Amino acid sequence: MNGMVVRTTYIGQSDYSWLGTANSKVLGFDSGELDVGLFRDVGLSPHEVILSGTPVGRVTRGGRLGPFDPEASDGREVLLGFVRGDEHVRGRDRARCEVLVRGPVRADRLRVPVPAEAFEGTGLLAVRDV
Repeated sequence: MNGMVVRTTYIGQSDYSWLGTANSKVLGFDSGELDVGLFRDVGLSPHEVILSGTPVGRVTRGGRLGPFDPEASDGREVLLGFVRGDEHVRGRDRARCEVLVRGPVRADRLRVPVPAEAFEGTGLLAVRDV
């Protein structure tokens, strides 16, 4: 071989088809810090990217964000929102991100299913395509 190094890189754009509207006046975002290890533990960071529309909850201890899990008991059982854009996390333990916390979400277009009852008590509204 000629000493060339081959590396696979994720190239793409965030998929926003899960957003229930393009009207930014009705959408509310907050920022947070992702605990990347929690996403790796459940296989939600393929190619070291946490994808747009991934549901998150806030871990009670430390306040970082992890993958929403209705069966968890560390705070992630409460839906906080959805990661706004693809977050490239290769080689990182944490990453800052924006999270949709208010507005309509096309639940049938989410990559990770979220039960309807998880939306109750949040500023999020699950809608379906018409």
